[in-house]
Amino acid sequence: MKWTQVAFVMVVMICVTGCWPRSSSVDIDYSRTAVPQEGGLSFVRVTQDADGVPRPGLLGRPFSVADQKIVFRGYKNGQYNLYIKKLTDGEAIQQRTFSGADYSTPAFSSDGSKIVFSDRRGGGGWNIYMISAETGFATRQITSNSAVVTTPVFAPGDSTILYVQDYKDQNGTTRDYLWTYDLTKNVSTQYVVEGWAPSFLPDGKNVIVTRQDRQTSRFEIWRIDLERGREFLILSDPDHSFFMAAPSPDGKKLAVVVVSHSDDILLNDDIPLNSDIFLVGSDGSGLTQLTYHLGNDYSPAWASNGLDLYFVSQRGSPEGNYNIWRMRVRSESGD
Repeated sequence: MKWTQVAFVMVVMICVTGCWPRSSSVDIDYSRTAVPQEGGLSFVRVTQDADGVPRPGLLGRPFSVADQKIVFRGYKNGQYNLYIKKLTDGEAIQQRTFSGADYSTPAFSSDGSKIVFSDRRGGGGWNIYMISAETGFATRQITSNSAVVTTPVFAPGDSTILYVQDYKDQNGTTRDYLWTYDLTKNVSTQYVVEGWAPSFLPDGKNVIVTRQDRQTSRFEIWRIDLERGREFLILSDPDHSFFMAAPSPDGKKLAVVVVSHSDDILLNDDIPLNSDIFLVGSDGSGLTQLTYHLGNDYSPAWASNGLDLYFVSQRGSPEGNYNIWRMRVRSESGD
């Protein structure tokens, strides 16, 4: 599908002074849990520095939420593994993997019984694997190839996994295409659609992705109708980039990460400017800033109640270490 084949375009242009993230060149007090601009929001810390939550990349989440528990990528004893933490007081953290490989972007099934993740076991390429969230350590390998395969998520109903696989064209340019894997038929399907960090809308037909504009290098949020083969631009701006949009359970809102544009912003962890979390309608309307902390806020993910939003942040840690936090997002009624 060509980039010119866009059925609907909604470009969001925000010009209000002070709305966008600030430069990280100022002296930052990371130990602060909240700042005055975040009045009315309640923040609860879910993990501790010792849990080793890594600084997330721009296009992947190091955790997933389901059924009053989280699974996260943690660095302990010189190794990365996956850990599960129940979101109730007094529950111990359970380690679910032990190979010490570079696990990345875990995702729960909708019922919280399974976890999919990308991993490069045995020194080979990145592939997709699936394990039980509760018992046993049997691991099912979903993909097996030399390409880089990342950011898997379950489709609604849990019978299909959506993931991103790279491909180098004849000019040596890397493209990242969406693929699905049918767990009942053991069949993979490629969609000639580019994007990163995919998330399904509740209908199971539409997917929200991050894309990089080839002319401006800014990152944008797109909606892809996989069934009809149509693409819709949701968020774009000439001076700012948008990442990791997470649809709310009812599909009406997106939580999205916003950063100011800089020629130094890369697709790795070298992010010189502050990032914050915004809310926007799924049609791109009503962009509203939620977090204002000078530490970075990344990787939003909704709880099933549609009110609690989990994210990764440097706040609350004197050293600026990353942890998973929860905030209650006000509903339209003000609850």
